[in-house]
Amino acid sequence: MTVVGVAEQTLASTDVDEIAATVGKRTVFSLRDIQALCSNGEVLAILFRQAAILKEPIPLGELCRHGVLNGPPQSITTVQQGGREWLRQRLGL
Repeated sequence: MTVVGVAEQTLASTDVDEIAATVGKRTVFSLRDIQALCSNGEVLAILFRQAAILKEPIPLGELCRHGVLNGPPQSITTVQQGGREWLRQRLGL
C-alpha cells in the first residue's frame, strides 16, 4: 500500500448523463466510453479523494497478516473489522 484514498461518493446507474455529470473531469473515460459501459448495464461510479501518500509503503504480506487483505487486490474488497482497526492504528488515524 502506497497511497490512502477516501471514497467520497458512489453512484450506480445506467444513465449516461447522470454518470458523466457525477464523475465530471475526475475520470479517464470519455463520454463515448461511458456510453459503451452503460449500454452493457448498470455502471458503478466511485469518486475517490487522495488522502495521503505513505512515506513507507506497507507490504502486501503485512496487510494480509493483519487481515486487511486476503491476497493481491483485484477488485473492490471489504476489509474485516480487525483489519480496519489495525490499519487505522498503523496509519495513525
